Amino acid sequence: MDDLLDYFKNPVSHRQKQYEAIRAIAIGGESIKDVAKRYGYKPSTVYSLLRDTRTGKIELFPVVKRGPQQKRTNPDVCAKIIEYRKMRLSASDIQKRLVEDSITISSRTVERILKDAGYGKLKRRANKELGITTKNKIIPDRSEHLDFSELEPFNMETNKFAQMLAQVNQMDHRQRNALLTAFSHISDETQVLEIIES
Repeated sequence: MDDLLDYFKNPVSHRQKQYEAIRAIAIGGESIKDVAKRYGYKPSTVYSLLRDTRTGKIELFPVVKRGPQQKRTNPDVCAKIIEYRKMRLSASDIQKRLVEDSITISSRTVERILKDAGYGKLKRRANKELGITTKNKIIPDRSEHLDFSELEPFNMETNKFAQMLAQVNQMDHRQRNALLTAFSHISDETQVLEIIES
């Protein structure tokens, strides 16, 4: 309790000294000479304080300025974040994309910008929907059926063709699909043989 009493009897800050001096005169009824002596002012300074307080030149209780009230994220970055959300990317995915674009921003800020723009959180998506495996590998696109009637004809020796068919029959369905997809892009028979033999 003594430390609080000392705080008010011996003010340290300039503004508090002014306040205590004016209060001692206005409330305590003390003389200007005594107040000036106690707070280390000249009597003329105390007169000036009283005058300035009456006219509003001195603000004994100034309004505390707060930090910026507006969001400081660049509008172009906000637009990019919304564009990425339209691609159904999560806040963390958007943040990673922005880092790739050399824009440093936290996932929390991305979430706030999306919320301010009226976007809620995305529902939790399965790995298959995200296009990755449980080991974080990209799931390739499903191979398409090969229509042999659309392929350009090429010549191959009969015994090599028989060897090729024997090897193809030993493959599982995924290997066959991959092989057929590779064949659809090749017109040179030597390349086909290299693929089968590998």
